[in-house]
Amino acid sequence: MQTIKKIIQLSKKLASSIIKDERIDTSYLSNSFDEENATYIIKELSDPKIKKERDRKIKTINKTKDNDWATIKAMTQTHKRSRVFKTVYNTAATVAILMMLGLGFNYYVSNDNNLLDENNISFKNEVITLELGKGNEEIILTEDTASIYDSKGNIIGIKKGEVLDYSRRKKEKGFKSLALNQLKVPYGRVFQIILPDGTKVHLNSGSILQYPDNFIEGGKRVVSLVGEALFDVSKDKKHPFIVKTKHVDVRVLGTKFNVMAYPEDEIVSTVLVEGLVQLQSKKKLNTKLYPGERAIISKLEEHETKVDKVDTSIHTAWVNGDIVFQHMVFANILKKLERHYNVSITNNNNKLAKEKFTASFDTESIDQVLNSFSKNYKFEFVTEGKNITIN
Repeated sequence: MQTIKKIIQLSKKLASSIIKDERIDTSYLSNSFDEENATYIIKELSDPKIKKERDRKIKTINKTKDNDWATIKAMTQTHKRSRVFKTVYNTAATVAILMMLGLGFNYYVSNDNNLLDENNISFKNEVITLELGKGNEEIILTEDTASIYDSKGNIIGIKKGEVLDYSRRKKEKGFKSLALNQLKVPYGRVFQIILPDGTKVHLNSGSILQYPDNFIEGGKRVVSLVGEALFDVSKDKKHPFIVKTKHVDVRVLGTKFNVMAYPEDEIVSTVLVEGLVQLQSKKKLNTKLYPGERAIISKLEEHETKVDKVDTSIHTAWVNGDIVFQHMVFANILKKLERHYNVSITNNNNKLAKEKFTASFDTESIDQVLNSFSKNYKFEFVTEGKNITIN
């Protein structure tokens, strides 16, 4: 409650200055927030582009405020008017200033809409990297144990082997902006991260997970994904967990599911192992999945969706290092093999590309895998380092 009161008080002061177009006194911000957040707020207040957007929103509010107040009055009983209007005034002041500044609750919304740029992703680097919120990039070595630090030198996570663990962190309380980190797993590698809430995320080859270094008490748990990941979400009804991809959002409270959203694929696939998930998109896609179901969503503008029953173990086998193909066309099989073995495959056999195969592999090399396919459909291939040509 103290945090909410603080926001309301600051909202009134800042809103009054902005609406009256007066000079904004920011001295009290330093007394209310830490240096990092105070600097962020002042920067937002002084940014010309943001001021222009605030002015536009103020004009919109001024145009509709009379009708809005009339509607509120009509909905309010006479004997409750005094108490209700006090609440409405405080709430309106809070919402108005947060909307105009682009801070606070809107900061979480901006995080909620923050997506990785698929057009600028490259996996030429063969090491696992962690880009911290401040822009520093670290190489993750799976052979040792190391601590992960925030910008103030505090330990926020532990890296042990092929697992990065943030689970010892407690949710942040109050008005605070959180740094967004990016974990990048190259072709030929897999990695696991345990988020601050205890959620376990297995990242497949050629994947990136963007996540905050902590979660906010009372807020949503939002991460962004490019590639493929198996999520085992820690149950928390008060804090919905959202996986954002470029085309579809997966919303859950606590469940286990696999999301595949590679940039080069034509579809986004979600397979539910346990619990219940809801798929949403900008095109008003709203589909629920139950255990054992898979949703295949087209990346085309219509977002055509198909839901079917599947063997979930086939779609999660990659976590254990296995590759399983079930009635899959060879062209799509090659994409998976490229990511799994970190190779580049050129297929000059157009007829072969359309053939469907069912197979599974675990410890085989890429040459052994291709030899296995060639026994069922005759073809030849040449391997030169990491480049393979099929004729």
